[in-house]
Order: sequence, then C-alpha cells, then structure tokens
Amino acid sequence: MNTSVKMILVLTIIATLSGGLLSFWDAYTSPKIEEYRQEEIKYAVKKVLPPAENYREDIKKSGSYTFYLGYDGDELIGIAFNIKGGGFQDIISLMVGVTPDFSRITGLSVLDQKETPGLGTKIADDPSRKGDEKWFTDQFKGKSPFPEMYYVKNKKAEAETEIEAISGATISSQAVVNILNFHIARAKEAWSNPGQSDLMQGCDDIIPEQHIKISEEDALHNVLPSADRYEKKKAGDFEFYLAYNEYKTSGMAYKSEGKGYEGPIKLLIGLESDFETITGLAVLEHCETPGFGTRILSDPSKPAAKDWFIQQFAGKKISPALTLIHNKEAELPGEIEAVSGATVTSQTIVNIINTSVPEARTAFQSIK
Repeated sequence: MNTSVKMILVLTIIATLSGGLLSFWDAYTSPKIEEYRQEEIKYAVKKVLPPAENYREDIKKSGSYTFYLGYDGDELIGIAFNIKGGGFQDIISLMVGVTPDFSRITGLSVLDQKETPGLGTKIADDPSRKGDEKWFTDQFKGKSPFPEMYYVKNKKAEAETEIEAISGATISSQAVVNILNFHIARAKEAWSNPGQSDLMQGCDDIIPEQHIKISEEDALHNVLPSADRYEKKKAGDFEFYLAYNEYKTSGMAYKSEGKGYEGPIKLLIGLESDFETITGLAVLEHCETPGFGTRILSDPSKPAAKDWFIQQFAGKKISPALTLIHNKEAELPGEIEAVSGATVTSQTIVNIINTSVPEARTAFQSIK
C-alpha cells in the first residue's frame, strides 16, 4: 500500500469518526438546548404579562406569530409574543406583553442581543443604574404603542408614547423602539384575523379608493439604476432581485412592508452588495391619507422636486440605522427628513428599512 493510499485511508477514518462524534454530540445536546430555550421563553412570558392569583397559560399561532396567552381564571389578562429585528451589531430578540386589545404594553424583556458591550448591552442590563439595572425595558410597561412610540434623548419620557433613550446607546435604544413599532401593529392584525394569511388587511379591504400600486418591474430601474439585467432568487422569507452590470453584481433589491397610518405600505428596497448603502427606494403599494401621507410620493409644497422624500434615501448609509429628523434638513449620512404632516408615514418607511435590512442581510448570506 503506497503512502498516498494510506493517507487517504487515515483521513477517511478520521473524518468518519469526527462526523460520528459530532452527530452524537448534536443528538445529545440539542434536546437540552431546546429545553433550556423553552424554559427561558416561559420565564420571559411570565415576566412581561400581568401577575394573576390563578395564572394559567395557553398558546395560539396566527400568521408568523406565536401568542402566549395569560389568564387569571377564565379572564384573558395579557398576550405575549416574541419579536426580532436589527440592532446596532446584530439581531435583537424581544418578548413583549400587551393588553388583550393591544392598547398598552404590559412588559418587555430582552431574550437575546449582541450589542456593543458596555453601551448597547444596556438595553438588557444597565450597571450604571445601581438597583435599577432593568430601567430601560421597565419603562415600556404601561406605554401605548399606537400610533407609534418615539424615543427622546437627554430627558425623561413624559408622553405615553415616549421612551427615554440610553445615553451612549441611542441606536440600540432606537432599534428596540423600531422593532416594537414594526411588529406590534402586524401582530395585532394577525391576532384579529387568525385565518388571514397576510398579516395586514390589504388596501382594497380598507380604503380601496385610496389604493395606489405600481409593479415591481417598473420600480426596479429606480432602485437599481446601474443594473443592465436582474436575476430573481429566494432565500428564507425574502425574494431578492440580484442586479448585474455586465458580469458583476452591482447590488440587490427586496420587498418589505409595514403598517402605515391608514394601511400597509409595501416597499422595494435597493442596496449595494455590502448592505451598507441604499441605491434606491420605491413605494410599491399604499393607501395613505390624500394630501398628507401621499406626500411621501408627491409633496405639493415642493413643486420643483415633489418626490424629494423618496429620492433622499438613495446614497444613505443604513449602518447602523437610519434616523428620522423633523423640521430641518438631513445633514448626516443616516438622517432622513420627515414629511411635514406625514410623520407617521415617514416613520413607518424608516422603520421598515431599519427592521428588515439586518434580516435580509442574514438571509442573503445563504445565496453567496
């Protein structure tokens, strides 16, 4: 037997044994990891739901959400569900509790995060607040999530939709607010319409006369202006349009949606290949209030550039996140100027991008 054959044989045996050991270890540890995860979820659910003398739990699924129901006897006292979205460094996973009508938050807990140690990690535990380390998540209790929550800096939150941001971790604070704004409206729709496959009622079901819609094909050139051809590929929950200039990838686009002031807003978001910069943005569908929310596409107060709101997204840096500003022009790379009279609609579009980009980036890794 020559040396090459011996080497191949030895390597084959080592690989087989290693694979067998890894398979055994995975089979041994997976159930324990899942058991721990379920215990962690159960603890978080109890933490974010109101206390009860005769507490019991139930679980229901609707759309993409799993709802954990808290009862005091036969009375439903709260609903909890797990939500995720992009933070400064990676995905932030939260457990949020709401009242049965979704009008108030009953509690919030951070299940998982990989934010910057000593800064963004304060969303879960702030050691600078001795005896009140959970102050950031605790402040959400009793807050109203509608029409939307906002964060304030360097002052105490006063309004029922205001949240005090963590000093030095504004982006992580904003990320938590964005995740809640994005998901609570969708979860409410899923809870209210358990048999409906789409998480939100379509514009035709709400205000058909205000329904504005354009095709993806018409929008692609605007969001990926440098492409000469496109290729469609699916990864996870996302369908990507890969853009090519000659034989090189020049970017990609994907669809995402969120709850606007009146109904769903559906976007086509174009990005450079590194997921750092927006190449273009198109609103595929909406039914916002004429004369107000519709200004995101055509603002009569700026006749020379009526589509200025959408156009300002091209070239914007989305890492770590976009920030909506009011009553002044955007100056920094990640700032977006809100449309006067259409703040909720403006914020919704920023939230959709901030929340979906990290998830889309993770899904896109499987294509490469």
